[in-house]
Amino acid sequence: MVKYHRIRIDQAMPSKAKRKRRRTTREAYPKSEILYILNIVSGIFATCSLMLLNPTIAPAYTKSSTDKPTKEKPVSCGLKAPSNKRSLNKKEETQISSIITEVESLESKGLYEQAANQYFDAQKIIMDAEGSCSVNSGRFRLVYGSKLYRAFRLEEAEEQIKKGLEILQLHSVGTRETCEEFNGGIEFLDEIYTKKQDFVSLSDIFFKKWPFLKKCLETQGEVTKPALFNIFIRLSGAFFSGYVQEDNEALRSKRAELAFDSLNKAYSVVGGKPTQMQLADILLKEGYFKYSMAGVSKNNKRSDLLLRAREATSQALRIHTGLNELERAEGSAKQLAYILESIGDYSQADKIYRNLIARALDKPLRATSISENYSLLSGYAMFTKNWDNKIHFRTALLMLRQWEHVALKALLPSITPKERIEYLNLFSQSEGVAARGFATGILSSEEYLDSFLQLRYSLIESEIIALRMSIKNISPLAPNTIDTLARQMAASDIDYTNQIKRSLRENDLFIQFIEPSPGGYNTRISTNEIETKTQAFVVRNGGGSESLLAYKTCEKELCNRLMSEALRSSSQGLGDASQKWRVLLDNLFSPELVKQIQESKQVYIGLDGLLQRVPIGIIRIHLESKGLGSRRIIAVQSVADIGNHERNMQAGDSTVFYSPEFGESAKCTSNASCQKQWKELVYSSKEGEVVSGILSANKVFGKQASKSSMLSIKSPKVLHISTHAGFAEETTDGRSRDQSEFGGRQVLDGLYNIYIVATGANVSPPESTIITYRDLAGWDLSGTSLAVVSACETGLGGSMRGYGLFGMHRILSSVGAESTLLSMWKVDDEATAVLMSLFYKSLKEGNLLDEALAKAQDRMIKDPEYAARGWSNPYYWAGWQIAGKMTPVFNK
Repeated sequence: MVKYHRIRIDQAMPSKAKRKRRRTTREAYPKSEILYILNIVSGIFATCSLMLLNPTIAPAYTKSSTDKPTKEKPVSCGLKAPSNKRSLNKKEETQISSIITEVESLESKGLYEQAANQYFDAQKIIMDAEGSCSVNSGRFRLVYGSKLYRAFRLEEAEEQIKKGLEILQLHSVGTRETCEEFNGGIEFLDEIYTKKQDFVSLSDIFFKKWPFLKKCLETQGEVTKPALFNIFIRLSGAFFSGYVQEDNEALRSKRAELAFDSLNKAYSVVGGKPTQMQLADILLKEGYFKYSMAGVSKNNKRSDLLLRAREATSQALRIHTGLNELERAEGSAKQLAYILESIGDYSQADKIYRNLIARALDKPLRATSISENYSLLSGYAMFTKNWDNKIHFRTALLMLRQWEHVALKALLPSITPKERIEYLNLFSQSEGVAARGFATGILSSEEYLDSFLQLRYSLIESEIIALRMSIKNISPLAPNTIDTLARQMAASDIDYTNQIKRSLRENDLFIQFIEPSPGGYNTRISTNEIETKTQAFVVRNGGGSESLLAYKTCEKELCNRLMSEALRSSSQGLGDASQKWRVLLDNLFSPELVKQIQESKQVYIGLDGLLQRVPIGIIRIHLESKGLGSRRIIAVQSVADIGNHERNMQAGDSTVFYSPEFGESAKCTSNASCQKQWKELVYSSKEGEVVSGILSANKVFGKQASKSSMLSIKSPKVLHISTHAGFAEETTDGRSRDQSEFGGRQVLDGLYNIYIVATGANVSPPESTIITYRDLAGWDLSGTSLAVVSACETGLGGSMRGYGLFGMHRILSSVGAESTLLSMWKVDDEATAVLMSLFYKSLKEGNLLDEALAKAQDRMIKDPEYAARGWSNPYYWAGWQIAGKMTPVFNK
């Protein structure tokens, strides 16, 4: 039989030095005093033994009122171990060996996603031969989980490892190799739960798996003790997590008690004679706990705890250094730097930080070191800010920004959209640090704006790369194995503010609105560091003092409330919509800001947060009411949108996709079996005929307007789509609110919950009738000057502060569309058909895109025929947003 590929913890698993830094007053470590960890008290040992042998005791202590238990998905293997279906044959053994060789080759190049996919094939061969519940299938699941972990597919990794552990436990095979694999699987779960900040699950898993671990301890003795020691060390951290967040003093004390009891148990497992490395592990945990306890203690007790934490951590560092364990020594040094900072010994802490950073930047960037680099660089930036050392702070912030820029492009192509959401928070740290530096006067307006622009536009660039590569199955480039991280960072271009200045003409203006930063960022915050008002940063061409100015506008809560009211009135066609918008924009555009606009001819506007739903047409009309009607007002989605850009004016065919036949309403017996019935769009046919006539375009309509027909359209000059489409909001549990529209199936994921509906949607499966972001991201619109999706809410998308909208525009631009026209709310069928006709007629006359839309909207407002029908209300015209290049599509 082929020898299975065993888990190698030293190769596949990040070191424990990669723990994220915890720095808030509410994020420290345990509180109760205990006897020194090396002088084990038998009473404590007995308590811990009882706790570990009786699963009904400890979990009750580890869960606070807000903790949610983690549910395991059981493997359907029955109550007893099944026998193998059959053994592997020679051909299968050869196939598996070949796959494992390929997997190791891919991992050596840093191609973890491809390695995981390859290993899945090896696992499938084993399961097809021996069955999905054999011992080897359990082992292969554990290794496959480790591959998924390295590919950042954490949810899948967790599921595979838990199933593998359950299968091994079912077979009760207490061999040396099986026990080592079992311990390795638990260690991987610990890494996953740490990344997910789910600290209850490790202890839950431990108690479920304790019978098998105990058997390993009894049968394997000395072989198993070191691994079991490590599990107790990790378990102590799981018990201790949440200590500073726990308000109940009694529960907090229990957390501390259980954490230290686990350390005692680890010590006793090795017979009270730990190796030097094991002793260092205990000391490092002790120092970590007491450092955290100091964070919620006062006066003399706090000082005493910090001194003890420094002593224990210093001892651990000396041991690691003496053993030449450099990676572990770096973890100890990092913890010591945190403690020294808390004590107030900034100079010594700074030396440690600088040495650690020099070592980290001397290595190439690896995906598995992302979290470690982030923890180190962001921790140093916050350290220098708390130290109030302006020179060091600017240096630290620059390094953090450069690292984020490089790491984004290395990470995003290798992970799924679902996992990107988790990592987006990681890459917002530099902007958060910069915001606090700006609020306290350490940073200038330009330095802060540059950090914000990087957050948005660097991510957009990386996201587009990721979409193209992941959807089209293009392998990401292997991490640079020659250049050090320092050289890669130095070569990164993160000077976004100056890029914008160079793109602006003499009379151009760029205004970036920025919502206030959240109050967190993992450190104590004083009130003077928290900005509550939305800010407007005004950028002009040039390098003088007037080239960048900052203004505070309305309070965030007021802005959001006014925004919500205006959106509600507009989307429902209420009579007070214009007034609602006027109140909001009067608060946003202060007299000082209006004065700046008066001195310009062309204004580019970038919006943030909820303000991204303010239509640019509404802003244009508002500024006209202030006497600024001659200014061009342009919405900015990317740095590339700023300035005059050449467009390919070569002749080419356009395509209009319209009026799909959704099919007769299907009969169904229950709500669960009914998918949403899409109504026929009465004016879609008229709109399609008019637009195709204006453009002399190819027509795809009726039964021919299928999903496959749409996706076969390639590189039209103008693409116009008229059908049902939109953005499906997500509920708090991650399920789409509009999930019933797709027959109850989850066909959307991540932040891109956008869809377009094609022929047959009422009678055929969603897979063949609903176009999702996955389909769109694989499209080829290279050479397409303009893509228009004439439907409801096509301009919406998932939104996170600073990142812009994850929606239709980003997808279509990523596959080649130079400009888009999309809607910000549900639109009227008939009025939209008229607006599109007016827009295309103006476009054919050779007008700029924004001017063509403005002329069409003005007709809707001012033409007596349309005004008589009530179409001057913002509901009918204002929701349309043009983005991308604004140069003409057609010659005059």
